[in-house]
Amino acid sequence: MPINIIRNDITKVKCDAIVNAANPKLIAGGGGVDEAIHKAAGPGLDEECRRLGGLKSGQAKITGGYDLPCRYVIHTVGPHWLGGPNQKRRTLESCYRESLNLAYENHCETVAFPLIASGSLGFPKDEALQIAIAEISKFLLTHEMLVYIVVYDQESFHVSKRLIEDITEYIDAYYVEAHYSDEGTQLSTRLFEEGQRRGREWEPYPEKTQFSARPGTAYSIGDFAESEAFAPDEDASMLLAAEEDMSEMYTPDDRAAKALTPGKGAPRAVVSDDEVLKSAAPAGSASIKRAPKDKAVVAGTLAGKNLKKSQVSDQTIDLSDLLKNLDESFSQMLLRKIDEKGMTDAQCYKKANVDRKLFSKIRSNVNYKPSKTTAIAFAIALELSLDETKDLLAKAGFALSHSSRFDIVIEYFISKGIYDIYTINIVLLDLDLSLLGI
Repeated sequence: MPINIIRNDITKVKCDAIVNAANPKLIAGGGGVDEAIHKAAGPGLDEECRRLGGLKSGQAKITGGYDLPCRYVIHTVGPHWLGGPNQKRRTLESCYRESLNLAYENHCETVAFPLIASGSLGFPKDEALQIAIAEISKFLLTHEMLVYIVVYDQESFHVSKRLIEDITEYIDAYYVEAHYSDEGTQLSTRLFEEGQRRGREWEPYPEKTQFSARPGTAYSIGDFAESEAFAPDEDASMLLAAEEDMSEMYTPDDRAAKALTPGKGAPRAVVSDDEVLKSAAPAGSASIKRAPKDKAVVAGTLAGKNLKKSQVSDQTIDLSDLLKNLDESFSQMLLRKIDEKGMTDAQCYKKANVDRKLFSKIRSNVNYKPSKTTAIAFAIALELSLDETKDLLAKAGFALSHSSRFDIVIEYFISKGIYDIYTINIVLLDLDLSLLGI
């Protein structure tokens, strides 16, 4: 299972176990995470800790969770930064290893860590975060567990200032929102990024402007041109002009008739549950016919001028032939790339920071459509080039755009050949954007 970096109060995280950055005597006091955990857990935790007899740096012990929203509290003592940084790093690594082993031995599936030793013990927060990610990542290569790294403030997950400045300059160079002339496009971009931040599906327009071909419902292009979704005058004009162009493109072979009239008077295609009926519109209408059950045929007839040689003479399209020539799906391309890279499935989804259960769904369903962040996570895990990443995203129905800060950050890392998903996620978190994988 993956690593999830979150900003929260660790005493409010619901999981199997939380880790306490304790003091050697295991008694409450000294402020920080330790005091907050003891206060939230209640007196029962203090009483059990007194019976444990203390703890050395790098070691870990486990108690009940009491009034906390977890089953266990794992206590570990971090090192003071002063007095030999190299030895202190090894001690901090041991804190994570010992805590994770205790969690595994007690059948924990979810564990939440603070940044151990990064408070009063003086360990630099950026190094503390790197050590936490490195040790947890090693553990997860051979174990299934969801691990949270809980940070309380923005400073805790800052990466190097130079990297952030470089990425910011890259965003400034490619972010094109300021050049949009269409307010609707700006709104769509803002909605997309807001949906990314909140982890929900993006809808380009408010619900009332969405259209669907419900059984028994008829629409014409004129209806869309007059809807709120296409409020700008130029949008409506473009739609109506497109309809006029369509009316001149095709004609019936046996007669010439008046071209389609745009707007409310345009003939409407009527859709029902059982069949697509021919519209009762006058000559020059567009009709869709259902073929016999063994063959789906769409026949279109539009009034106008005679067909040119470069145009299609036979207006009957065999959908069954089209469906036989579907492109490779996201799932198929992903599995092919895993084989081409010589990776195992487990190596790929763990490197992508993706849950095993989610990967199983992708593998078992050839038509599975992942979220954009999941698709990009696999591209990062496979170390795909920018063009290959775009191809993989296209299989899932997505694209990279310079109108999205999130997309530009991803493009930056791929173009620089940086494929460490945890470094990327730290930057995304620092910029208040969605994380990859999870």
